[in-house]
Amino acid sequence: YYSPTGRLLAVACGLVVQVFDVETWAVRSTLRGHAQRVHSISFDSTGERIITTSSDGSVRVWNACGGELITPLLGHESPTVAARLLPALEAGEPRAISADGSSRVRTWNLGANGPVLTSSADDKSTFITQISFAADVSAVRAVGQSMVITIDLRDRPHVTSRTPLPPGFLNVIPGKDLVLRNYANQTLALESLADWSKRWTLTDEPFYQFVVSPDGSLAAVFRDKSQLSILRMADGVELGRTHADPTGYHRPVFSPDCTVLATIANSGVLRLWDANDGALKVQLAGEGERAFGLCWSNDGGLLAYAHAREGVTVLNMRT
Repeated sequence: YYSPTGRLLAVACGLVVQVFDVETWAVRSTLRGHAQRVHSISFDSTGERIITTSSDGSVRVWNACGGELITPLLGHESPTVAARLLPALEAGEPRAISADGSSRVRTWNLGANGPVLTSSADDKSTFITQISFAADVSAVRAVGQSMVITIDLRDRPHVTSRTPLPPGFLNVIPGKDLVLRNYANQTLALESLADWSKRWTLTDEPFYQFVVSPDGSLAAVFRDKSQLSILRMADGVELGRTHADPTGYHRPVFSPDCTVLATIANSGVLRLWDANDGALKVQLAGEGERAFGLCWSNDGGLLAYAHAREGVTVLNMRT
């Protein structure tokens, strides 16, 4: 995970997180304190702080460069799966939001005297999989398998709605009141969060997991777990399809400018595809070992991925 400035790269390595300087590749800090595997990493808007979640049920806020623990956020009763550091209110304290696998969503004020819980939304009927912010960060949606919990973050945070979801894997489109949903791997549909009306529906062949581009204009959809289809989100039209890889692909990622789709196969082969038509642009032979965790820097100049042996490869995409 890159910092907003692109100067730091944070990599989860089991129980710890290592933070690298992308200019020298020196280790700037090692974040130690979680008792079980780290689930997620997120920088604040300045790149100075990191928030992490873990199977141990805790959420921790760190100094990104020094590695010091700023504060733990305790009180979740199951593995924490997502967390974000929020901008402070005017003349206020820094804030955070966290969610766990038991569908508890909590907001915090991170004051000098320690964290203060400001709201808690518990809904045992769903499993939180995604945290999605409104464009102005005035509200947040915690998206679960069967429920979307909306929390107003202005002044004192409070739950404004709980919207039941039909069954199916979904992804909230960034900055839009739309979701892309996969129904039992047989139907893919773009729907409105307001009334669940469908903008378009595809049922021509099986669909598996998918990812959405940063601007919400494209989606990459697994067709048979070894082949990807690139769809235009406006109307569901297929723009192109990548070549199949017999070893299968890990989760692909779009470049920040949404022009390139990067994939890495189980064999370690890295491929870059034209996001407009699926044409192969670059293929780099793998190192004969499993690779995963593709991540672009914010300016698209660097592309990083991890290895099963806990190493990290970073490619300069500017050359």
